[in-house]
Amino acid sequence: MIARIWQGFTREADKDIYFEYLKKTGLKDYASIPGNQGVWVLRRVRDGKAEFTLISLWESWDAIRECWFGLRESGLLS
Repeated sequence: MIARIWQGFTREADKDIYFEYLKKTGLKDYASIPGNQGVWVLRRVRDGKAEFTLISLWESWDAIRECWFGLRESGLLS
């Protein structure tokens, strides 16, 4: 199993809105990709900012490549 870590930041006031956005986009997308074994979301608030850490679990490098290819094709990555 392979774990991939992604981090993002937002203002503390936007933390709940951003989490809802993640649930509707990235987390939903991860779950739809063959080879994804789950995603953990960690959130820490300090100094007026909310830090989000996503730890996605994958069965292979091929599954991760498929994820990035799909995101690139959809325009979410440049």
